[in-house]
Amino acid sequence: MVAWLAQCAAMKNQKEPLPGTLPLPPDVAFDPGRMLRMAVEFYEVGILCGGKPGTMARTWYAHPEVVNLAFAAELALKGLQVAFGVAERPHGHDLRALFDALPPAVQDRIQGDDNTVMKAERLAGVSHVFLTWRYAFEHGEVGVSID
Repeated sequence: MVAWLAQCAAMKNQKEPLPGTLPLPPDVAFDPGRMLRMAVEFYEVGILCGGKPGTMARTWYAHPEVVNLAFAAELALKGLQVAFGVAERPHGHDLRALFDALPPAVQDRIQGDDNTVMKAERLAGVSHVFLTWRYAFEHGEVGVSID
């Protein structure tokens, strides 16, 4: 996931996100560029929570890291769906379903990076991470498998 999401980072400074958090009226289309820029922002925050060398975090904040990275992937997949005309207003949190809805050429491009979590066979282990980890206390112990 790191490599393909990092490719979106170049778009980050092209256009600032619009202010406000109100939902768009039904006749306003989602902006895939804005969606991808937001995905990059959530990705970068997730990395900061990781407690890895070279980041600001000295402690590993596992839940915020996992939730932010999962949400980043969700926003990126939804942005790609809008950009490639798959859906005007994609919804849902199932990463595998969002990925499977993309055109095969886009899927192939994403899977071209050997280090990506977005391999079809790896998505099964992370498809519902956002739902389970954001309220982990409701699920007992939670885990992630990307092998």
